[in-house]
Amino acid sequence: MDPRGTFLFRDAEYDPYLEAMDSSFQAIVCVGMHARAASAGFMAHTVTLEPVYTVNGKRITESALIALSAARFGIPVIMIAGDDVLRDQIREELPGAEYAVVKRARTRAFADTLPQAEVQVAIERAAKAAIEKLGTFTPYSVAPSYRFEISFQNVTQTDLASIVPGSTRLDSLTLGYTTVTFPEGYRRSTRMLGLMRLERMRWMSRAVQDRTDAAVIRRKFMDLLVTNWLEPEKLPKPRQPSTPAGKRRYWGDT
Repeated sequence: MDPRGTFLFRDAEYDPYLEAMDSSFQAIVCVGMHARAASAGFMAHTVTLEPVYTVNGKRITESALIALSAARFGIPVIMIAGDDVLRDQIREELPGAEYAVVKRARTRAFADTLPQAEVQVAIERAAKAAIEKLGTFTPYSVAPSYRFEISFQNVTQTDLASIVPGSTRLDSLTLGYTTVTFPEGYRRSTRMLGLMRLERMRWMSRAVQDRTDAAVIRRKFMDLLVTNWLEPEKLPKPRQPSTPAGKRRYWGDT
């Protein structure tokens, strides 16, 4: 890493899509990005695994999401790195941005990686080209309002997400709502995703079911469930995760 660069570590978790930027930035470069959800890109997703985000009538990538968030500060996204599928999507979303291809998607699950030295050169070349024409970039405009439509993989996910008030069911898999600002709409979507993730627990159940000690785990689960119901004061205290010595720091929400 260039010695002039720094990592944005903080004392508490923060959302990098909203809280990593401020008006002190001249431009944003996005490295390690993925194609938009439900497209043919390698590990294609937007924000998390399941949802498809449509904002003001356009399906967006995470790169466009960052550009939408940065608009309130007048910051342009000037360069992106990712696979060849995302490259074609960026040509639509951010046509002036420079791009570095770092892998070629075969399917959503497989990709051909390029040699590291070639990738490093491609990223450096794209970043240099973007900086050299920095004055030509225009940030996204701040819209009068933001119409979010979020589609999920199945009805159960959509049912769970719909618990968050303020949205309208557009079809069996899609919820829609309108907000005045982008951050307001994005934050509502993250609350939806928090509930939607409960649907993933069926895969935890499947994983337990396939274990040789599945019966023991199910019995432990029932014991905890009944104790919480009848004698919650007797619940065992959760085991505290071990943390390295020293002060814990965060680079985003991880």
